[in-house]
Amino acid sequence: MPPTITPNIIASLRSPILILIAALSHPDCRAIGIGVDLRIAALEALGRKDEAQAGRWRHFERALSAEHLRAYLRRLPDFEDFE
Repeated sequence: MPPTITPNIIASLRSPILILIAALSHPDCRAIGIGVDLRIAALEALGRKDEAQAGRWRHFERALSAEHLRAYLRRLPDFEDFE
């Protein structure tokens, strides 16, 4: 299992993260799923929550990853009660 990459670690590396996100966005990387979790963690650390959610959903759609679906659902806003 790969080591956990915390938002604090990523936040301290802001500029290199932007380079990493650009590299991981390359079609060759996306096609084989390289760095999906790393890219999502980087987006979260940069406060780009909507993009991180979109990445989770895309990976779920492509790989039917239950892990990414659970992470996506955990971050959805709570339902409000309607009467």
